[in-house]
Amino acid sequence: MKYLKQKVDSGADVIFTQMFFDNEKFFNFREYAKNIGINIPITAGIMIIRSSKQLERMLSMGRITL
Repeated sequence: MKYLKQKVDSGADVIFTQMFFDNEKFFNFREYAKNIGINIPITAGIMIIRSSKQLERMLSMGRITL
């Protein structure tokens, strides 16, 4: 979050998150960002899932939880 705050302080005007499935983690992230002074829009990252194989690959590559 330290680096994200630096980006915002340097002029970023919107944040797009990584793909996620757990809304609570997203809401907690937004709240934490607000508490450290990040006051720009934070948009949930989305991705079209075309197959179960693609979903399995995405889950294995990132820290995505269901």
